[in-house]
Amino acid sequence: KEGTKNFIESAYAKRHFQQFYPGKRLNLQLIRAGDFTAKNGKRKMFPVDLVQYVEATKNEQNSINCLLLNMHLLDRDGAKIYDKDFDQTLFGGATCPAEAVALTRPIVIIDEPHRIAPGGKAFDNIKAKFNPQLIIRFGATFPEKGGVTEYFRGEPVYELGSVQAFNSGLVKAVDVTYPDIPGADDPANALKYKITSIDSSRKSVFFKRVSKGVGTGNKPKELRLGDSLSIIDPAFQGDITLDHVKSKAKAILSNEKELSVGMELPAQVFAASYQELILQQAIEEHFEKEAENFFRPQSGVNAPKIKTISLFFIDSIDSYREADGWLKINFEKLLTAKLDALLLRYKGKTLQREVEYYEYLQATQRNIAGSHGGYFAKDWGEPDESAAAEEREDILHKERTLTFKKESGEWNIRRFFFSKWTLREGWDNPNVFVIAKMRASGSETSKLQEVARGLRLPVDERGSRLSEEEFRLTYLIDYSEKGFAAKLVGEINSDALVKLDADTVTEKTIKLILQSKDADSKTLEQDKKAYSKAKNDLLKHLDELNIINRDDTFKKGGYQKLLEEYPNLVAALNKNKVTEGSGNRKPARPKTKLRVENWEKIRGFWKKVTQRYMLEFERLKEGELEKLLKDVLSAGTDKGIFVKPRIRAVSEQLSVTRDDGASAHSPLAADRVSLTESVAFLDSALGTLRYGEFLRQIHKQTLIPLLLLERKIGEHLRELHKAGNEVDPFLNTTTVANFVSAFQKVFQKTFAQKYQYRSLNFRAQTSVFAVDGSWLPELEAGIVGASAAKDIKDDERNLYEPPFRCDSDLEHEVLKLIPPDEVVVFGKLPRRSIKVPTYTGGTTTPDFVYAIRRKGEKDISLHLVVETKAQDLRGAEQNAVAAQNKLFSNIPGVKWDLASYASDVEGMLQLLIDSKGT
Repeated sequence: KEGTKNFIESAYAKRHFQQFYPGKRLNLQLIRAGDFTAKNGKRKMFPVDLVQYVEATKNEQNSINCLLLNMHLLDRDGAKIYDKDFDQTLFGGATCPAEAVALTRPIVIIDEPHRIAPGGKAFDNIKAKFNPQLIIRFGATFPEKGGVTEYFRGEPVYELGSVQAFNSGLVKAVDVTYPDIPGADDPANALKYKITSIDSSRKSVFFKRVSKGVGTGNKPKELRLGDSLSIIDPAFQGDITLDHVKSKAKAILSNEKELSVGMELPAQVFAASYQELILQQAIEEHFEKEAENFFRPQSGVNAPKIKTISLFFIDSIDSYREADGWLKINFEKLLTAKLDALLLRYKGKTLQREVEYYEYLQATQRNIAGSHGGYFAKDWGEPDESAAAEEREDILHKERTLTFKKESGEWNIRRFFFSKWTLREGWDNPNVFVIAKMRASGSETSKLQEVARGLRLPVDERGSRLSEEEFRLTYLIDYSEKGFAAKLVGEINSDALVKLDADTVTEKTIKLILQSKDADSKTLEQDKKAYSKAKNDLLKHLDELNIINRDDTFKKGGYQKLLEEYPNLVAALNKNKVTEGSGNRKPARPKTKLRVENWEKIRGFWKKVTQRYMLEFERLKEGELEKLLKDVLSAGTDKGIFVKPRIRAVSEQLSVTRDDGASAHSPLAADRVSLTESVAFLDSALGTLRYGEFLRQIHKQTLIPLLLLERKIGEHLRELHKAGNEVDPFLNTTTVANFVSAFQKVFQKTFAQKYQYRSLNFRAQTSVFAVDGSWLPELEAGIVGASAAKDIKDDERNLYEPPFRCDSDLEHEVLKLIPPDEVVVFGKLPRRSIKVPTYTGGTTTPDFVYAIRRKGEKDISLHLVVETKAQDLRGAEQNAVAAQNKLFSNIPGVKWDLASYASDVEGMLQLLIDSKGT
């Protein structure tokens, strides 16, 4: 609940949603535990937040009102939210909180829907007592009943699967790594114990050592409830005990690791020396990521920095919390050594960002304890002023740790978090780049849940969500979990929207292949003879490719060959989205190689477009702002800008009619009883403001000078007063929101295009240039595009070597085009490489470039720059398109255009080739 609240109220979330819903505001109200309880014998009143939510009116056209509460307030019939004995009445006569909410006809969004399953008490109460218009179940996991996932009507209304999320770059890629154990796979040296049986009646687990010459005659060792693993072998260090025996098949250790019959545990991973290796590797990974995110060389020297955070899952709280705890002492020792080495490296550097990083490291070294913090369930009992409480609040309120500087100007150094699985579900931090799992722990239920704490795309120091680069999460495990990446890939692929039989070519597979080959599927379905021929031809082709046997089963490796032959058949996780390495053998990050000779052919174009431009607004002429303000105010009352706060009151009256038509209060002699309802709107003081505060709030959101505001709004209010209106009720938060929204709409419409680009006398560092101005031989693949498009034919004119990259289905279709011979070179532009500034802030880069040499010409004379966007452009997209159009229209030899279909690009190229220089 706290995490949701902090996200909704965070600056970066507001900034993100303003792109798509400009001028709109979300008013968040929060119900806390104990809000419905009368205190110290006082009257039982509704919580203030509930009143504000319920009494919000339709006049607030630019506001969305949201009430946040958790399931514990809903899952019992006797919960206080259903009580009817409150000493207060809300609109409609409601004396019960749930009834008051029901009168608003809410839309209910259920987060973590597996906790509120259909048919359960909380879900039934939501439906029956909240009377919602709509229920949205929003989550990564859903409850299962009888082996069937409980979606509405059997399937989700909208599904963003794991495969699509990873392949589209909507989450970080994952690099799984672990420190090696020399000789661990050598049976002669392996110190490994196998679980031979679990006795639920004795509450015991039996182990037998497995190594060469050992394991056939040795007697199994028994581990009883509460026993330490060290009685099996002293090599099992760390005070881990048998915590619970669930059945003959499963038992649980105190570090929450599930044991099952047949499992093997390498004792070496429990050794303190091995745990220190994990710590050391995690620290090395952290500072490697930190330097990359601080300097961001792939995004230009002035790119906003990204705060890097690392998360450690541990099994012993005391080892971290106690002053002499092993984990705390060793972590601080290793961290200090790493800081000493880094400070030597950056000492004496003169570049501004290197100087800043040196100061950041110095601040960390001066306060090692302040650079890390823990979050554990027992911390909630700590006093608010304690160090543990401060650490808890920093970790819980993620926005507090995403900046490099505090409001005081001090460096914000907290970036290492420790937890005992408390942060697994419902918590994440977008800037977690390293997760270290200290000792194998946790269940086998979901590998994706384990890494999910760090999958979200990061935000930079300005609070902007970053989606135009590839970011990778390092997930550190111990040797016993080797193969984690393969399991994670399997889990992700199992979430694919289309699932095929991996053993046999079925009718479903055949139909999908024929459709993927652009065959007329409707004709094939109607013409059995045509379908039979197409099917036989396909099976013959698969046989020739050595993919299937005569009985249509796959040969060894055949299923994988099928997916390679028809890459669009099933959405599977792209290679390199999840990798695994060990020790210093890090997984290779995917690269895209440049054809340098082709880039050289557009060097002149590149110099033009990487020239830096300043966006220069036209100054408002005297009287323009005043006229604009006057226009907004003159329509103020007509368009519902100046409104009085009112609440809707519904009265119900029981009417009894006698035989003679007279009305009576007693129904004893009545013929008919009827219920009539009347609605009245009552004045309210909700949200009213003093005149000065009213003006200050408008000034803060519009930057209109206060003196001008006071003069023009004062004139308007005097006119309202002359017309017989009481002025004070108009001064409220709703009027402020309405005024700001109306002003912004008129201002943007009037002045959005009143700017021009003025070239500056320097160029920006771009992702394809080295420091000396030469072309780089390769780029991080994610900078070119989030996904690999393996079905694109190679063309020696392309700016890159295959495999080619794209960011959308539309870009994929454009990549399939074979340009006319007059196109000398072409290709996708790297993300954020040109950076056209937009008038609303931020930058935009087009998607493709085509260099054209017309017939009869010796040299390239024209460059087509293409932006690909779907037809239904949103506000931010419209701004980006307008900015690109305005800038490129002023650069000689460059033609810009917008494409909503691949055929648009074909048409543009042909038109330009045929134009013969006009």
